[in-house]
Amino acid sequence: MASITDPRYCFLVDWFDAHAQLARQYQLFFYPSDNTVEMYDIKQHRTFLKRTKTELGLRDLHVGSSVSLFSRQLAVKAYGDEYTANALRKELERTVLVIKPHATEVMGEILAAVQQAGFTVCRLQMMDISPAVAEVLAHDFRTDRLYAEHLASLTGHRALAVELTKLGAVSALLELAGPVSATEARARAPDSLRARFGATAANSPLLNAVHASADAASAAREARVLFEPAGGGGARLRASTAEKATLAVVKPHAVHDGLTGSIMAAIAKGGFRINNCRTFSLDKASAEEFLEVYKGVVPEYHLMLEQLISGMVVALEITYTTSAAGEPAVHVVSAFRELAGPADPEIGRLLRPRSLRAMFGKDKVHNAVHCTDLEDDGAMEVRYFFDILADA
Repeated sequence: MASITDPRYCFLVDWFDAHAQLARQYQLFFYPSDNTVEMYDIKQHRTFLKRTKTELGLRDLHVGSSVSLFSRQLAVKAYGDEYTANALRKELERTVLVIKPHATEVMGEILAAVQQAGFTVCRLQMMDISPAVAEVLAHDFRTDRLYAEHLASLTGHRALAVELTKLGAVSALLELAGPVSATEARARAPDSLRARFGATAANSPLLNAVHASADAASAAREARVLFEPAGGGGARLRASTAEKATLAVVKPHAVHDGLTGSIMAAIAKGGFRINNCRTFSLDKASAEEFLEVYKGVVPEYHLMLEQLISGMVVALEITYTTSAAGEPAVHVVSAFRELAGPADPEIGRLLRPRSLRAMFGKDKVHNAVHCTDLEDDGAMEVRYFFDILADA
């Protein structure tokens, strides 16, 4: 029973009714004191779900997120009342991190450090940064004598843009990033991102690994340009190189537990290259289509399906180390499947203790990553995410 002192947050959420082919809107009430929720049907003016326990947390309910509640995928559209908006704007403040093109080989380590500092990933995507987008990101340095170097360090291929949330996110990320100059960061803040991952050459202080939003207004402006099609900045996703690639999907439980960066770092350490990555929220129809090959074959199929739609996933397009002739040293699908390890993490911990599922998985359903199983399916699965779902 709720008391008058029990905090209650309200969100407006949509659920797409596939049978009726329409979006139904609800109020979702969240009680952080005991992690319970209730739902109210706005159109029918009645309670839809009585207050009940959930595994959701407040950090899962940021605007723009997608969550699964009793097999219904809910899109969080807006705060539902003024109290919630005022209370959470600071607590769930957002900021933008850009891992610059020169540092994407260590992007997993950088993202892991950010997540270990308590940040939650709202969305991420790899992209080519155009000069126009670089100007938006370097806006606060336009009067700096090194402005041209700021632009040059941001412009190029395979940058990773990440929107993050945390209490006081903007100031917290600026502190974690450290002084703008990598040289100064190593002297004054040796544990900062720029000190650890920035270029060591004294003549390239702005090859400092990361960009961080200067303030809340800059974060909102940068997020629009980097993530929204109508942002107008010209940022674009990298085109798929699917023919010599395989797919990995970081599952919702691992994303929720803040393991994305650590998994990406382990993939790079295993000799693989991440050519593209992006967050997705799969609806049931898309997840069913993607997992169709397992239906009627794998006993855990329905549980796998529920896990895949239970929250945000991170799709990774992966290639393998190439030979001197420029050809893959081995078939990337089978090579990465070896790194992923047995589907059951318990077996993996006995037989392949350094495999991804052994290190990050919990059980056969919550086994951290999906990977392409069949040799001929690598290109198809990569295209499904990065060509089909990305354009949906």
